[in-house]
Amino acid sequence: MSHTHIALSIATGLGLTFTVMLSHAAPPDTSDAQNYKSHKALLIGVDGMQYEKLQQAIQNNMAPHIAGLNPAKSYIGGIDGTATEQTTGSGPGWTTILTGTWVDRHKVPSNNNAWRNKAPSLFKQLKQADPERKTSSIVSWNTINNNFADDIAQGFIDLAIKCSDVDQCVADKASYELEYGRSDLVFAHFDEPDNVGHR
Repeated sequence: MSHTHIALSIATGLGLTFTVMLSHAAPPDTSDAQNYKSHKALLIGVDGMQYEKLQQAIQNNMAPHIAGLNPAKSYIGGIDGTATEQTTGSGPGWTTILTGTWVDRHKVPSNNNAWRNKAPSLFKQLKQADPERKTSSIVSWNTINNNFADDIAQGFIDLAIKCSDVDQCVADKASYELEYGRSDLVFAHFDEPDNVGHR
């Protein structure tokens, strides 16, 4: 039997976003206790979901699976009036989530395909720790993978899929990778709720 460790983070600085971190590990017996390679991670991002509305849905039993993840807030907008201050747009926000840094380090100040992340990403850090580990970035909003084009070109992201605003594509590709692929870290980004909000 395997053990799963789950934490859910609601990113309020981005406005309408939440991310889920899921870590799945083999049984923690003495033969496997030191085998970190059995640990896998799934990072799910959903653009366009308000924390307060999510809380209402949980209280009304409309989101039972998410309720089991014990959501909590986190912030990604930087500190007002400092070099870390950034807009609450998707480009800077997702880059912050995937690097753990503010705009003064990652250099993605807006929603533009031309910006390139300049900070060490989760993908890069994992690959530098162990080049044999495999990573995937499967996104509905293509700009995310464009912002991480250097990581893709340098081999820090092994599988990069752009689903062009089709969330079912993300669900299908991420599910396939989790069941049949070799990725140790899978980032799956869903964008259709954000598109509905804009409309």
